[in-house]
Amino acid sequence: MPTVPGASYGLPKAEGLYSPEYESDACGVGFVVNIEGKRSHKHRGACGCDNDSGDGAGVMTGIPHKLYRKIMSGQGVTLPDEGRYATGLMFIEKDERKDIEEEFTKMATQFELKVLGWRVVDVDETFCGEVARTLEPLILQVFVTGTEDKAEFLRQVYLLRKYSTHKIPEKGLRYYICGLSTETVVYKGQLNTSQLWGYFRDLSDPDFETHISLIHSRFSTNTFPSWERAHPQRYLAHNGEINTLRGNVNLMAAREGVMHSPAYGDRLKNLYPVVESGMSDSGCVDNVLEFLCMAGGRELPEAIMTMVPEAWQNDRTMTAEKKAYYRWSAFAMEPWDGPALLTFTDGRYIGAILDRNGLRPSRFYVTKDNHMYMSSEVGVTDCKSPDVIQKGRLAPGRMLLVDTQEKVFMKDELIKSHLANLRPVSQWLQETLSMSELRQHYSLGRNKRHSIDRMHMAHGSCLEEDRRLPMFGWTTEALNMLVLPMIRDKKEALGSMGNDAPLACLSLYNPLVFDYFKQLFAQVTNPPIDPFREKIVMSLACPVGPEANILEPSAEQCRRLWLEQPILSLSDCDMLKYTSYKGWKTKILDSVFLVSSGAVGMLKALNKLCEESEKAAEAGYQLLVLSDRTAGKQYAPISPLLAVGAVHHDLIKKKLRLKVGLIVESDAICPYLVFETIARLRQQHLLDPPLPDEEIFMNFRAACARGISKGAQIFEAVGLNRDVMDLCFTGSASRIGGVGFTHLAEETLRRHWLAYAEIECDSRVVMNPGNLHWRDGGEKHINDPMSVANLQDAGRTGNKDSYAKFTETALDAARHCTLRGQMDFRFSEKPLDLSEVEEAASIAHSTLAIAMNRIGAKSNTGEGGENADRYLNEDPINNKRSKIKQMAQGAKPGEGGELPGHKGKAEHIVISGHDGGTGASSWTGIKGAGLPWELGRDVVIAAMLGADEFGFSTAPLIVMGCTMMRKCHLNTCPARELMSRMGIRRFQDLVGRTDKLKFSPNPHNPKAKLLDFSAILKNALDGRPDTNIVGGSMSQDFQMENRLDYKVIEQARSVIEGKQKQVVINMTITNEDRTFAATLSNLISMKTVETGLPDKSILINLKGSGGQSFCAFLARGVHVTLEGDANDYVGKGLSGGEVVIFPPKDMPPAFRSEDNIIVGNVVLYGATSGKAFFRGQTAERWGNFADKCNPESVALESLELSEDVTFVRSFLQEFVDKTGSTIAQHILDNWATERACFVKVFPHEFRRALDEQTKEGAGSLAEAPVPTPLGDKPSPFGENHDPKKEEKDIETPENEYIEELINPIDDNDPNRKEAAIEEEEEGASSSDEERKVKADVNKETEKEAEPKVEPTIIDIEETIRDATMEQKKLDKLRGFVKYKRATNQYRDPAVRQKDWKEIYNHRAVMEGLRTQAARCMDCGVPFCQSDHGCPLGNIIPKWNDLVFRGNWQEALAQLLQTNNFPEFTGRVCPAPCEGACVLGINSPAVTIKNIENTIIDYAFEQGWIKPEVPKTRTGKKIAVVGSGPSGLAAAAQLNKAGHLVTVYERNDRVGGLLRYGIPTMKLSKQVVDRRVRLMEAEGIRFMTGVEVGKDKLGSNLIQDYDATCLAMGSTWPRDLPIPGRDLEGIHFAMSFLETWQKKQQGNNLEYLTLNAKDKDVIGAKSITSFEILPPPPPTRAASNPWPTFPRVFKMDYGHEEVELKYGRDPRIFNIGSKEFLDDGKGHVCGIKTHLVEWTKDATGRWEMQEVPGSEKVYKADMVLLAMGFLGPEKSILQEMSVKTDPRGNVNTDKNKYATSIPSVYAAGDCRRGQSLVVWAINEGRQAARQIDLDLMGKTSLAGPGGIVFQPE
Repeated sequence: MPTVPGASYGLPKAEGLYSPEYESDACGVGFVVNIEGKRSHKHRGACGCDNDSGDGAGVMTGIPHKLYRKIMSGQGVTLPDEGRYATGLMFIEKDERKDIEEEFTKMATQFELKVLGWRVVDVDETFCGEVARTLEPLILQVFVTGTEDKAEFLRQVYLLRKYSTHKIPEKGLRYYICGLSTETVVYKGQLNTSQLWGYFRDLSDPDFETHISLIHSRFSTNTFPSWERAHPQRYLAHNGEINTLRGNVNLMAAREGVMHSPAYGDRLKNLYPVVESGMSDSGCVDNVLEFLCMAGGRELPEAIMTMVPEAWQNDRTMTAEKKAYYRWSAFAMEPWDGPALLTFTDGRYIGAILDRNGLRPSRFYVTKDNHMYMSSEVGVTDCKSPDVIQKGRLAPGRMLLVDTQEKVFMKDELIKSHLANLRPVSQWLQETLSMSELRQHYSLGRNKRHSIDRMHMAHGSCLEEDRRLPMFGWTTEALNMLVLPMIRDKKEALGSMGNDAPLACLSLYNPLVFDYFKQLFAQVTNPPIDPFREKIVMSLACPVGPEANILEPSAEQCRRLWLEQPILSLSDCDMLKYTSYKGWKTKILDSVFLVSSGAVGMLKALNKLCEESEKAAEAGYQLLVLSDRTAGKQYAPISPLLAVGAVHHDLIKKKLRLKVGLIVESDAICPYLVFETIARLRQQHLLDPPLPDEEIFMNFRAACARGISKGAQIFEAVGLNRDVMDLCFTGSASRIGGVGFTHLAEETLRRHWLAYAEIECDSRVVMNPGNLHWRDGGEKHINDPMSVANLQDAGRTGNKDSYAKFTETALDAARHCTLRGQMDFRFSEKPLDLSEVEEAASIAHSTLAIAMNRIGAKSNTGEGGENADRYLNEDPINNKRSKIKQMAQGAKPGEGGELPGHKGKAEHIVISGHDGGTGASSWTGIKGAGLPWELGRDVVIAAMLGADEFGFSTAPLIVMGCTMMRKCHLNTCPARELMSRMGIRRFQDLVGRTDKLKFSPNPHNPKAKLLDFSAILKNALDGRPDTNIVGGSMSQDFQMENRLDYKVIEQARSVIEGKQKQVVINMTITNEDRTFAATLSNLISMKTVETGLPDKSILINLKGSGGQSFCAFLARGVHVTLEGDANDYVGKGLSGGEVVIFPPKDMPPAFRSEDNIIVGNVVLYGATSGKAFFRGQTAERWGNFADKCNPESVALESLELSEDVTFVRSFLQEFVDKTGSTIAQHILDNWATERACFVKVFPHEFRRALDEQTKEGAGSLAEAPVPTPLGDKPSPFGENHDPKKEEKDIETPENEYIEELINPIDDNDPNRKEAAIEEEEEGASSSDEERKVKADVNKETEKEAEPKVEPTIIDIEETIRDATMEQKKLDKLRGFVKYKRATNQYRDPAVRQKDWKEIYNHRAVMEGLRTQAARCMDCGVPFCQSDHGCPLGNIIPKWNDLVFRGNWQEALAQLLQTNNFPEFTGRVCPAPCEGACVLGINSPAVTIKNIENTIIDYAFEQGWIKPEVPKTRTGKKIAVVGSGPSGLAAAAQLNKAGHLVTVYERNDRVGGLLRYGIPTMKLSKQVVDRRVRLMEAEGIRFMTGVEVGKDKLGSNLIQDYDATCLAMGSTWPRDLPIPGRDLEGIHFAMSFLETWQKKQQGNNLEYLTLNAKDKDVIGAKSITSFEILPPPPPTRAASNPWPTFPRVFKMDYGHEEVELKYGRDPRIFNIGSKEFLDDGKGHVCGIKTHLVEWTKDATGRWEMQEVPGSEKVYKADMVLLAMGFLGPEKSILQEMSVKTDPRGNVNTDKNKYATSIPSVYAAGDCRRGQSLVVWAINEGRQAARQIDLDLMGKTSLAGPGGIVFQPE
């Protein structure tokens, strides 16, 4: 773990990304002690040693008085008796000795001590390594004496040691004192343990006699070794790390404000700071331990017990006295949590303790001669078996202790029982204040409830009513994907496919301050601990309130409030705010700032908050509540993270922190907004099931408890500047600078504006900006639809254009999302020719494995390994074998690093970044864990930052077909081209070349410009010039030939090759022989696959101590017998082999195997088959077995089935035969009675699998036996055991939340009454409409039990009303697999061709709508709203899900957020969204269009669509020219924004294309009229019959209006200029259509010339349609890949009707027209045609050629030309002088709508060209947004995807 700041001699200075604060190490520890305290010289220590590491080693012993007296007498100094002097070694510079001695002597005199003498410690430099010698100190030893008062003398010595440590380095001198003690001395250095004994000549002197020897060997992992960092410290040596370090250190600093000591008086301040600067984590622990012993009135065992408690909260077996002690201790000091093993001594006591996690191995032997040997492993001593009387291990939280004064080895139970009864802690605990006690003395109604200002909304839910939600950054995505699953499932929701969204420091979508932080991974072997996975040993309980002086143990420590966990309910928070019980008082401080104060206001408010906190602490308040309750329209909230951080650290600096408790009333700690929102959802019948307030709170709290990482400040900021870190996050790292308070305040104010904009428009709907899943218009994602589609197409077809597009989009995405995107290359002035650069193959899941093997890369099997057909595959072309075998993810507890026989060597070091891989994880883990690995576009940047090899996960999966649904990211650029431009020939030459990189932030991102990349771009060689940084350039000798496995293989080769049936091998093994038999098993598997060898083919008999992972993956046919013992992970992945371990046969007669440890932790991890027999203890004792089982996972049953009885008995006999077990023999001899003690453990999931297989009729597994509850039989756990605790139904009830609590202690309080919605008491209730749409869930549940009778005719009302019922029957999760797409959207063509009604079968569509909605999956990358999908960015997955759930009003709100006119698009749109649907890749796409149309039609029918007249008018006047879909959309949006809008239409009715360009049977004109009337009622003015440019000049519009929007469409039709074009009877199709539409609507006009009745019509007596292009293929062509719109052969409604009437498809393809034929009367009578064929020329372009001899004449009385449009009509554009583009459309900038004329804008087809209605609507909406933004400076109109806030 990171260390505390401060100078650390011997370590490099902070440079680049390196800082001494980030140093970490892994260690081996051990000790030897003569229990009787007898001194001798025969022991050097119990540690197996490194041979050449030199990272640090040391030994702490008793003071060798005999040796020192002899040495000092030679200098004329007579040492006093033992205990009357103190001595210690110090590291200094050789030329600073005089200065050090003078300063030290002066300080000794200051503390009334006398320096007796000095000596230079005698060393042999030849034992010191070359690197260590460069920093080798002069090692000086001092001897001091003082007063006769022993206690005072010890205090004087401690004061001198601490004070000199603080002050001497301040003078610029190198000074480190290893210790100053009357009992112990420390010898250590930058050595390995072999060098240690030779380097210090004292240690080999026969007069060096000691009774204790505590040894430590340090293995630097993420560190530089140094002399000072070596262990032991002054009291302890340490293996592991302290994950809570920063918090522990801060709180020790805070205690300095409340500590006092009668013994030290004013001298106490000389001991401060308690934690010295520059200390490692072990040094910090040592400082505090020393302080508690020397100043805190505690002996060493008690001090250790205080700092490293057991997991006491949930231990039902712990005595009441010990539990009381630990509770009292928790008030005094927070635990120092590891994983860690600490060994300690003060000369009298020597011992070891494991922290409560127990994730470090610790084993010990006791011998006949009364010595104890303790070490991290067994097998590190040469003790003979007959001499060993006990073998044991240290359990989690347990202490191993020898008292050499009393000459006893003390058991943990006795030690702690004694310590627990030292003081009347049970009596002191009566002073504790509990929540239950507070509730008894508090009335909920005592104080005024906080009122909630809700807005009345025409549509939407409570999310829209409560504007605080968007103000605090809540989104529908967060609520639905994170919060609701927590309420429902009591755990965090899962996600997958990693995190490809921008880092917060690059996000322009107003991220929360929380998002700037990333959780650190533990640095040695283990991930951060959380209380869910470790709930047996972890706790969230915390004392709150003023802390007393820890130096004087008393009841004062208990006068605090005890919280079982930190999440407060609303009522409990109110109670703490207003309680006055027992004189407690609370100060409520508002953590808000005035919106009117602007961005500078937040920092001012923060400083004021700190000042107010200081005053409150000094005024005697016990609690400070930092509350943002007052945030609203006038006040913006300060991030609770900033508020609590600033106050916390300010109070620490002022020594006031422990005078008060801090409570945060915000969206954390007391998340009032969450509780109120969930309760409001329930009130609106939108919470299913409708849980009560109590259960909502308890479930949410349980979920939070599972997700809270146990630790303190184990986060690092990415993108916050130093001002923010110094004020709010002191001690935490932020290495690349970034935004400051001003930017954070601006982001807060933007969220506030979205919530409380004066003109709200589209900001009323709480939107999803795509933080978790990609959403159109939202956050950029690396894997967006375009990137995924292009990469897939390139991968499938080898399309270079697609790959080029992918490269472009990928680089653009990296620019927006990643740190590497903010870097660019420094290209050479003399680039290389590409031929000079090495080939791509050198630079560089079965399909993935083949690809990786072809290019010489390494693929990973994934967790669990790979099948035999893959690992045996050696095909040079299609080799599926993955070179990396991954057995399980993450480092496993206790494995590796503790005590290696040789220093670990690694050819590959994996750096995993924050963006994750492809697997499942909690969303908070995906988004919040890990740092960016840049701390490289790609492979090239990665190499230049130092990487040698590269891992790919998501990108290859996309190539293989993954569509990033996120239901189950490193992209590359053309490296060779970049290398050539930089002048680099070999890829290896790029490694570390940061000089070829430069900081080049995204110019469109102001936040990116604030980052500081100087640390990232710092060249590693600047700090260590002689270091080789090119990976793989130095060969490493792993000495594989010396492994024991190879010796076994040589002897067993004949058996493996089938030449011999059996071999018996006898050998000796040591703990250095790691993973014994794994290589042997691999060889067997390569020969025999899964079958292995015949039984007993290889018999291996071993003696000694097995190393880590003994017999890992042991194959079938191999039988290993070990006479001795073994370490952790015995039988890991056991694969059919047999392992037998029993104690040596020559152990003393009194040695009882059942009382001694035989193997270590985590045996048989991942074992799949085989046998294992261990005679002795392993890991934890099985006592209290039932209490240690998790009944949520397994059932405990009695042993009664005959096959079970036979199996157990025969297995016991085999155990006796192979190990000689007397216990097993006793059981067999007394089988009748002993049998009842066996328990069968049956996993619920296994039973479920058996049951399902039985139901399916599968015979591969036997039917699951019916369990017999233990309650029906005598309990094997004793008469008082409650079997109900063990027996649990497989289907755990969803809401049994009590058993899920991490800390259930005292928390089920009858006095608790939760109330989540304050105004409910004041009569608030949900609307009748809400009740009508979604019936009460309880009533619906009752209906489920009744048989359902389907009515013969289903009314639309009935269909809608039964939403809850139908939704429960349908499977939404797998609906896309289970249900087929409906095909009944049209009425029968035989019926519909007889009328002019709409062609749609609305009723049939409605009846199956929920089934169709169930087919839609909420894709992580919804292609339906991508560029290939819906132009509007319709939030399709969202409203499909809402329809499925029957929440029609919310579905309507989501639909209207992106689409003003869904009744138009739902009828006429060709649905590109469905063409882009992910499901459409291999099955019919999800129904989208029909659902969209039904939502809006049903809303009109229900009366939900009402005129919404803007509350505020801006006074701005805007003219819209054209009333087609684009003009109407622009008008609707601009009117919504409060502007006065006039729409000019040259035709006689409003609607443009919608009115006259689309047939009535496809779009009823009643539908158009309905919308027009609504818009008129909302204040829009329509002027029909006015042609701008003719009836009203465009220049007049510019003068009369603040803005003009041209939306005239593309109305200039494409003509067919062939001979005969001027004949009568030839018309543009649009003219024909318009005339008929007008006639149908009652216009009195001449239409006979355009009447097709009884005529032969070329596209009625006959109808023929010509198409010059070939017919589309039946399925997608290679040139038409998904997700582009599918250009496939279809029969539209018109074709169907013609085919029905005339018996043929009217279309003729590949036909060209040559001439119109004249009937002699000037009228067309036919067309002369010819066939054409299409071919590609040499350049790949299509060419059309006439087919010879294919001429044909078609009769025609009327010809309609429907060949599209060329652009807008030019008259108005010319009159207004508007510039056009080369295509003749209005010219604007990309994605902008302003024309060349100020205040004139263009939208729709006149700007983008002929297009779809849905595109026109989008154009109108976005043009309106730009107009509003330009006129007002801000806009609440939605951008793409319905998202209002868009970075401009």
